[in-house]
Amino acid sequence: MSWDEALDTIVSKLKQVIKDYGPECITLGQSTSREGESFFARFGNPLGTPNIFTAGHFCYLSLGFRLM
Repeated sequence: MSWDEALDTIVSKLKQVIKDYGPECITLGQSTSREGESFFARFGNPLGTPNIFTAGHFCYLSLGFRLM
């Protein structure tokens, strides 16, 4: 499979999932690398998903619960 075919397959599958279940069904999460954080959000925004999580969400989540 070529890169173009692979990307076309990914795009068509994502479009079908969004059509069937809505953009909220997609969740994107990344690890501790901060360099690609803005690019990661740029990928999720056109998909329409509000579910974009970075390392800060996971690292500070336990702190937030502890402070409650």
